[in-house]
Amino acid sequence: MFEWQAFLDDHRIEYEVQKGGQELAIFCPWCGFTIKSRLAINTLGKGWHCWRDTQHVGRSPVRLVAQLAGISYAEAAALTGVNVPALSSDFASQVRAMLEPSQVAKEPPSQLALLPEFKEFKPSTMAKPFYEYLKGRGFSSEWITNRSTSAYGLRWCVHGKFRYRIIFPIRHNKQLVNWTGRTIAGADLRYLTLSADEDAEPRAVGPITNYLLWYDQLAQSKSDTLVICEGPFDALKVRYLGRSQGITATCLFTAGITEAQKALLYDLVPRFKRTFLLLDSEMWARAENLASDLTVLGIKTVALPPHVNDPGELNTLWFIKSA
Repeated sequence: MFEWQAFLDDHRIEYEVQKGGQELAIFCPWCGFTIKSRLAINTLGKGWHCWRDTQHVGRSPVRLVAQLAGISYAEAAALTGVNVPALSSDFASQVRAMLEPSQVAKEPPSQLALLPEFKEFKPSTMAKPFYEYLKGRGFSSEWITNRSTSAYGLRWCVHGKFRYRIIFPIRHNKQLVNWTGRTIAGADLRYLTLSADEDAEPRAVGPITNYLLWYDQLAQSKSDTLVICEGPFDALKVRYLGRSQGITATCLFTAGITEAQKALLYDLVPRFKRTFLLLDSEMWARAENLASDLTVLGIKTVALPPHVNDPGELNTLWFIKSA
């Protein structure tokens, strides 16, 4: 475990010892030295977070050490003893630039809550079409009732803008930040996502591409294999099939990756023995840039079995276990 107090002493960084030594409070190096820029570091290895800006958070010490000491990510990884893939200097500089306050769009401070028309999965006449849709995608009735909402957060909706959609809430650091809904009615727009535009009502805390699906769960996961997919249903199916095999999943929500998502993966990837990128078959021709971006994080691509077009159609993960 990284010795935060010794590091701060060595670099002459002022701090306050709190919670009986379990937390150290410093000025956030990204927010600046103001009274409101408090950043808390957990000395038991549970990560660090800024109370002012939710972008300034992480579990791995690498990013914070690099910023505080003014060193490269590779040097910070060596200093902290964290086993992470080597990053190109270009990628590291991009992530560091992303975290500069002048380049980060501040997120609205208001709290976001799920709409009252978003219902939990329980057997009912109104929920039946959603049950049938999920069963048609290979999920069992028992799982839908007992796990889809409690473990994965799924909801269903028959009224309002998101009617006839299965809702995937997006949470980050225990805060609801966005949601996206997958149609079950054959609408032209398969996924409808809450907007972060200033005139949106309700308004997302941030664009969905700032986040990773189930990030908070992944940060605590005991699985040994992480699979990164494009869409929520792809990731859901991989998690469903892999729940007893040490395989979990997340998604990027699009065919690309943002700098914010790269930074989150930099924290997540070291937690897993293996990490794979799994795309729809039709995506391979357009995925060269995405695969290249993820390769610098030590993430390998894996192909779907023959005659399977997307991960949502899978009924086994043997090809991942044997990769």
